[in-house]
Amino acid sequence: MGGFDNVWVEITCPECGQVSRKTLGWLKRHHRVECLSGHVTELDTSAFQEELSVAERDYRRLERDFQDL
Repeated sequence: MGGFDNVWVEITCPECGQVSRKTLGWLKRHHRVECLSGHVTELDTSAFQEELSVAERDYRRLERDFQDL
């Protein structure tokens, strides 16, 4: 599990405007979000996955640097 897996984000349904809340950890494992009205939104998470991996790596490095102080 990454350092940001428990961070919540909001995803707005493009069909009806309803907002779904998901964690970044959930979004790492899923590519489809269904709103309460039943609309399914396909997410292209490839760029998100890459950026999140970089952020998590940088965060771990920062944690190590602070421990060394």
